[in-house]
Amino acid sequence: MDNLLKWSQLQTGAIKLFKEEIQLTQLINSVISLFDAASGQKNIRIITEIRENPIIFADMVSMSSILRNLISNAIKFSKIGEKIIIKVEEDDKSIRLCVSDYGVGIPREIINQLFTLERPSISGTLNEKGSGLGLILTKELTEKNDGTIEVESTINVGTTFILSFPKVIAK
Repeated sequence: MDNLLKWSQLQTGAIKLFKEEIQLTQLINSVISLFDAASGQKNIRIITEIRENPIIFADMVSMSSILRNLISNAIKFSKIGEKIIIKVEEDDKSIRLCVSDYGVGIPREIINQLFTLERPSISGTLNEKGSGLGLILTKELTEKNDGTIEVESTINVGTTFILSFPKVIAK
């Protein structure tokens, strides 16, 4: 329901973003803690690979929503006893945030529809249900924060969502 509300607010222009410098390590850790029960139910370890403390200029509420959606999906489609890796990489111009699972993977024909209303909602490995709006919302919020999103997936190996944001230049 939260995704539906946020998506409809985005469509009507009711959501206003308040961009600020965000320390990604703190944000990622706080969002991960929300999934202790869900990851525990499937015995999934969530591992972070973050050097230093990268900073992006974005809206905190929307970034939290983006991470919640990606981590929730990673848990939903992971096999019992697997892991999820959240990695942050930097270069001179951008910060890449990668959320990788070792789950069922996404068929190529569905990858092209992931960010549209045309794709069917798919149940998770324990028949977890979803609305199909989470990734649409994630893409729109990522773009509103001057970012891009990509997907890499292999059936029965896993999926990685890669978000790229402009790097904050130190003053």
